[in-house]
Amino acid sequence: MKRNTIEQLANWIAGRQEIALVCHVSPDGDTLGSALALWRALLSLGKKAQVFCASSIPEMYSFLPGIEQVSNADEIKLRSVLCVDVASRDRMGKYEAILGGCESACIDHHGTNEGYCDVNVVEGEASATGVVVIKLLDALGISMDREMATCLYAAISSDTGRFMYSLTNAEALRAGARCLEQPIDVDEIGFWLFRRRTLARNKLLAYALNHMFLTECGRIAVIELPQSAYEESGAASGDAEGIVNYGIETSGVEVAIQAKEQNEKQTKFSLRSRGALDVSKAAARLGGGGHANAAGVTIGLPMDQAVAQVLEEIRAQMKIQAEA
Repeated sequence: MKRNTIEQLANWIAGRQEIALVCHVSPDGDTLGSALALWRALLSLGKKAQVFCASSIPEMYSFLPGIEQVSNADEIKLRSVLCVDVASRDRMGKYEAILGGCESACIDHHGTNEGYCDVNVVEGEASATGVVVIKLLDALGISMDREMATCLYAAISSDTGRFMYSLTNAEALRAGARCLEQPIDVDEIGFWLFRRRTLARNKLLAYALNHMFLTECGRIAVIELPQSAYEESGAASGDAEGIVNYGIETSGVEVAIQAKEQNEKQTKFSLRSRGALDVSKAAARLGGGGHANAAGVTIGLPMDQAVAQVLEEIRAQMKIQAEA
C-alpha cells in the first residue's frame, strides 16, 4: 500500500502543466467541492486543468462555483490525472481505463484506499478530503479565495453532516474555520446541501419512508429504492442522496441500509451505522469500502438478492461485535 506526503503531491503538481481532476461516480459534496477548489488553485498556478465526473451532477450541487465546468466527456486528453476523493479505481467509472496510460495521483481520506495511483495521499483520519485539500493548498503556497472557500466548506460540511457525524474532529472544525475567514455565505451553502428539496425529491423521500422496514428486532433499517420509485416520483438518481440518514436516525436503529436499483442486475448500497459497528468491513468484503460509520458498495445482483447478501454481511458483523 503506497502512501505519499502532502509535500510529495505538491511537488508532483508543480512538475506538471496539464492535470485532469477526476471525481468519483455518484458524486457527493466532498468530491465535487474538493475538485473544484483544486481546479481553481491549478488555474491560479497557470496550469491547464479540467474537472471530470463519469456521473451526472445532482442539482443540489449546482450552487458550487465552477460546477458548470465539470465535464462528462468520454475521453480525457490531459496528460496527468489527479483523483479526488476516489476511494478505489473502479469509483472513477468510465475513466478508470486511463490510469494505465498516464501519470496519476490521488488525494483522499478513505482508509480503505489501497493506493492505486503513482502518488497517493490518503489520510484516513481526516473527516473529509476537503480537509486534506486545504493542507495541499498550503503546501502549494496558494491562498484560499472566496470561491475555493465556498467549495471546501461545502466539501467538509457534506462529509461531516454539518459537523455532527462521529468522524468530525478538531482538525475538521479548524478547516471549516479557515474557510470562514473568507466572506462565504454559510446559510446559502447549508440550504442547498441540507434543506432544499425539489417536489420530486420529496416524493422519493416519501416513498422511501413509507416502504422502510426494520429487522433484527429494530436494530437494522432497510430502505429499498427500485426504478419504479424514480418513475413514480419523477426524481433523478442524485435525489437519493442523504435518504439513508432517515434510517439511521430512527430510534433503536444501529445500522441503516439503502438499496438503490441501478438496473435489473445491479444494486448500489449506502450503509450507515452508529457506535462501534464498522460497516466499512462489511462493504469491503462485498467489494466496496468507506468509513467505519459510512460506507458503500455496488453489487451485480437484482435488488432482492443483493439486499439479502448485504443483510447477511451486516448480521455477521453484528455477531462478531457481540462476541468481542
